[in-house]
Parts: sequence; C-alpha cells; structure tokens
Amino acid sequence: MNLESNKNKVDREQFYAVVPALNFLPVLSFVRLIRCAKAQISFNAPRLAQSVISSFAAVLVTLLLTAQGAHSQVCAIPGDDGPANISGVINTYYPSPVTATTTGNSIPVSAVTNPQSAFNAIEPGDLLLVMQVQNAQINSSNNNNYGAGDGTGRGFTSGSAGRYEYAVATNSVGLAGGTITTLQNLTRTYRSSPATSTRGR
Repeated sequence: MNLESNKNKVDREQFYAVVPALNFLPVLSFVRLIRCAKAQISFNAPRLAQSVISSFAAVLVTLLLTAQGAHSQVCAIPGDDGPANISGVINTYYPSPVTATTTGNSIPVSAVTNPQSAFNAIEPGDLLLVMQVQNAQINSSNNNNYGAGDGTGRGFTSGSAGRYEYAVATNSVGLAGGTITTLQNLTRTYRSSPATSTRGR
C-alpha cells in the first residue's frame, strides 16, 4: 500500500454500515458462503465514491444477496425476496459513528447518504457483511518517513484493513439509521474514531 497520496484524506476513522439490494435469488452466483451449507451469494460491489473511501477506517456492514439453499443458525433467510435479475447498484452503505466490538450484538449506524448506495433498508433475517475497509497505522510526518517510517515515504506499520465477518440482522433499520442487532456477537473489533497523530491521517 502506497500512502504517498494520503494528503487529501479525511482526518477521521469512520465506521460504515453498507446495505445492498434485497434478499433475491440471484440468477448468477459466484461467491460461496463458507458458513452456510450450499448457500451462495451474488453481488455487484460498486466502487465507493472518493469521499467515502477517503475515510481512514471505514467499516462496512453489507446486506448480501443470498440464494436458496440449506442454512444453519448463522445463516440468513435464503431467497427471502424471491427470484430476480440483478443489475445496477445493489449495496446500501450506512455510516456508523462508533467502534464495534466483540462484547455485544448491536451496531449503531447513521443515515444513508452515500450516492453510490441502493437505498435499501435492513430487515430481520438479512445477511450482513461487516468489513474493515481502511485501517492502517502510519507515520504522518511530512518527510520521507511518512507511511512506514522507514525513509521511503510510503507503506504502513500495522492495521486490520480487510477484516470481515458475516452477521444476520434480527431487527429492521431504516435509511435514517438506528441500531442493528445481530443474531450473534461479533467475533472481531471494527474501528471507528477521530484521527490521532498516527491513525486516521
């Protein structure tokens, strides 16, 4: 990861909750859910706007499309919205102002404002994807130590970007935001907080 172009990034670690389309039976399925026997998902993840991905530690909760198939306790309701041909934007992105931890099964989210969203509400039984999109601890000095602090002016020192897990919503959350409750506690922590001297720059 080259962080030399980080100068225009927003000074904040921000938590995002994403909700795409409905729980359709997708015509084409190309990603298999490991946790759900025979359940498959098919989704079109549009590129986030620069204003969204410029946030340092964006966390996404994505409502995924699920196909019909056997499902266990950790799985959503397969094909709950019936068959459909998928096109255009299917994900909806909810920003969240707090860090989500493993100590509970609730995720506060703010109103949907991202223009790259499909603007779909969360319903009970929807499959969600919680994902840490950005989270790198860096040296923010304005010299050749920027990034990894090794004199190259690039890189990072640590972080959890790319961390993710699936969750099942147990309540409804509208586009104005609210608190998502999940069937089980999160197994990982997802950061969202104001920038510091070494994080969120």
